[in-house]
Amino acid sequence: MSNAGKINEYPAIADLFGLLDGWRHLPDYQLERRADVFFALFLPEVLEEVLSKDNSIVKIRRPLIPEFPIRTDKKYKNDKNYNLSKKVDYFALSEDGGRAFLIELKTDMQSIDKGQIDFIKSTARKGIAEIIWGVLAICQTTKERAKYVHLLSNLSQFGLVKHKGEVLSEDILDQLHKNAVPVDRCGEDCPTECRSPCRWRSERTRQGKKFTEMLREVEPAKELPEVSVVYIQPKPKSDDPICSGWRRIYFDCFADHAKERGSIGRRFAESLCGWKEPAGLCPPQS
Repeated sequence: MSNAGKINEYPAIADLFGLLDGWRHLPDYQLERRADVFFALFLPEVLEEVLSKDNSIVKIRRPLIPEFPIRTDKKYKNDKNYNLSKKVDYFALSEDGGRAFLIELKTDMQSIDKGQIDFIKSTARKGIAEIIWGVLAICQTTKERAKYVHLLSNLSQFGLVKHKGEVLSEDILDQLHKNAVPVDRCGEDCPTECRSPCRWRSERTRQGKKFTEMLREVEPAKELPEVSVVYIQPKPKSDDPICSGWRRIYFDCFADHAKERGSIGRRFAESLCGWKEPAGLCPPQS
């Protein structure tokens, strides 16, 4: 059977952005969480363009780290195992390692709130060393240890963490990951909390102890970058609560850059022009 007469047999990039354009007007739909990967495609180059001044050229390392966890302050004095965190949308580092950037993406101007701004302000004030110590503390207690090993790998590539003062090698990362993934050979019916006489329970305990011992030897690097904050938002705001010293990047800037970067960039730029306006204000379209 011939396919010659069929139209739109396969989804195209325009279909994807068409859904985002329409769905963003619906209650509780979070455009930011679905569109963040498209911003990430162009963000390093946009940062380089915005942050470079005169003869001061800023280059950004690839890849960025999304949803970067920042450990929150203790709420209970006796709780030594808390692992609560808030996430910064992207973490970026300059190629020379001298500047780190906490980047927040806002697709809705109404979602810019003072509480979050205060948290990011206090985080930037802490510095990279304390931020990394927070990541390591979460890594010790979280049930997602294996995922945090991947995060440590990213931080190692940035040169921000060391093992016994040396580079966090692939061998050490492999060992951390091996001990982060619990042994489970009991079968599909094995409960999450294994109890005696489970023959693999002792092996999981051994893994946990080994992981903890190895992680204690991981620490922030000695030379660490200064921290800056960048906000990505649809457009300027007259009563903007964002700190005056922070860099802002508006959707127009992204659109100007993206439209010169292939078919995905051109279609993304087209949507960005519509996303500048608040969702829900335009009349429904069939």
